[in-house]
Amino acid sequence: MSCRLRLLLRCSYLTVSAGKGTVAVAAVDTSTGKLLRTYTEEAPSDEVVGLMWDAANGTLVGVMPSDTAAGLDLRTLDPSTGVWASRLVQTKYAYLGGNSGEVAAFDAAARQLYVIAAASSGGPPELVRVDVATATVSLAVPLGVVGLGQG
Repeated sequence: MSCRLRLLLRCSYLTVSAGKGTVAVAAVDTSTGKLLRTYTEEAPSDEVVGLMWDAANGTLVGVMPSDTAAGLDLRTLDPSTGVWASRLVQTKYAYLGGNSGEVAAFDAAARQLYVIAAASSGGPPELVRVDVATATVSLAVPLGVVGLGQG
């Protein structure tokens, strides 16, 4: 039974290794620790790191660097069906902060996903807001670079 159907349970979705070079999403009942289901990627675009729950659509959502075009991919996984979807976010950003975009925050009411991104490897980081409904960048704010023990 999926977490979506068991609303009274606490459920977490985690990115896990499903084998060498294979990533999966695991649904875990946090009240029992029981693994409910895994969703194995079918293709490189079927990967979501930094998972966020989008209650409006009942999906997990995240962004990853695009495999097929310049920009980012807004990727979703519907845990009730196991169906993955990907929409291109046409933007200058091609690199994500953290490890493939897991440094993120989601405003569920406004359906806005916030990530740290850069246009080039090692380029200046920016706080980027992606509108989940339209798959567009709706705001970008430069971030100052401060190393550990500085400023």
